[in-house]
Amino acid sequence: MKNRIIGVLMALGLISSCKNAETEKNADDYNNRIEFTDGNGNKISKKELATSTGRFNYEIYGVEGVSDLAKSLHNQARQLGQAGDYTSAIKKLNEANKEVPNWPYPLYDLAYTYLLLDDHENALKYYRITNKMAPKGFYTSKTALHTLERENKGELKKGLYKSYLSLQWINNLTEKKKL
Repeated sequence: MKNRIIGVLMALGLISSCKNAETEKNADDYNNRIEFTDGNGNKISKKELATSTGRFNYEIYGVEGVSDLAKSLHNQARQLGQAGDYTSAIKKLNEANKEVPNWPYPLYDLAYTYLLLDDHENALKYYRITNKMAPKGFYTSKTALHTLERENKGELKKGLYKSYLSLQWINNLTEKKKL
């Protein structure tokens, strides 16, 4: 009888641990989800994406509780930045950061925006904050931080990282080779 009870308890424990693992996996999938959008900001499901062609934007939401307001502010900031209105973009990114302070995306984009404005001091500041918040890296934050720190020390020419980033937006191979 004692062995039967132990066997039943072990089986229940195994079943329970499987359910917990599944719950943790689902929570992890939710917390680290990726949302895709087209050029107009319309959401695209992963199923639709699999059969689509063209360029799409994506955002990783790796923090539980990123509010719709924070996502909206962040998307508005990105659109303003793409239109060249960096001052308004910075304002929206700061608002998104205030809404969800532990979400690295607005801080990362603040760093990038300051880099575009040739404000290396603030770019470095926000890449450092992003690095502290996401120590395993967040997009190109590790590369940016390392390169900008070396530029700051005079080991690399100022503006090298910004030039490197500009290459990703040039589709013409001849133009890329000129740079």
